[in-house]
Amino acid sequence: MNLPDVGSMCTIAAMLRFHVVMAIIAVSFLGCGTDNADLCNNTALTTQTQADSPVVLNELRAKAANKAPDWIELFNKSDAEVDVGCWAIRDKSDKHTPFYIAPGTTLAPGGFLVVRRDKSGQNGFKWGLGVKGDIATLWNAAGKIADETAYDAAQAQEGNSWGRSPDGTGAFTTLLEPTDGTANSDPDPNPPPAPPEEPKS
Repeated sequence: MNLPDVGSMCTIAAMLRFHVVMAIIAVSFLGCGTDNADLCNNTALTTQTQADSPVVLNELRAKAANKAPDWIELFNKSDAEVDVGCWAIRDKSDKHTPFYIAPGTTLAPGGFLVVRRDKSGQNGFKWGLGVKGDIATLWNAAGKIADETAYDAAQAQEGNSWGRSPDGTGAFTTLLEPTDGTANSDPDPNPPPAPPEEPKS
C-alpha cells in the first residue's frame, strides 16, 4: 500500500485546519451579530401603558464601586411564565437605541432577568445609566410601557442599588446592596426622598 509522504500529509492537515476554521467563522457570523431590533421588526415604542404588567423593573445599578457595568433587573411577579421576547428597555434619552430582548426569551414565575451594559450592543444596552439621575423604561412586545422608574443622584450611590422592596410589588427605594439576579436586599433605613414623577405626555 502506498502511503502519502510526510509533506503531503502536512499539506492535507493544513487544508483541513483551514476548512475547519472557515466553518467556525461561518457559524459565528450566522449565530452572532444579529440585531434583536431587526428580529423584533423594530417595534415602535409608544407612551401608551400596559395595566398591571406581570413583568416589571425590579432593580438597577448606575454606579458601581468597582466600575462594573450598569445593569437593569426585570422580575416576573406573576404565577405564570411570561414571554419577554422583543420587550425593550431604555433610559430617558430618546437619542439612545433601545435594547430589545431576544425573541423567544421567557421568564419563569418569580424569575429574574438581568440586562447589563455592553458597549457593543450585542448582549446588552450600549448606553449607561446616569449617575446624576435617570429614568429607566420597560416596554412590552406591543410597544406599550410596562413599567418605569426615575431616580436622582442621591439615590444612585456607590455600593447601593435602586430597587423595589419587596420584589415586584413594593415601591422603589435605595437598597443597602446590589443583588442582581436574586431577591432584593433590605432598603436603606434612611433613604433620600424619591424624585417627583414626570408628567406623561
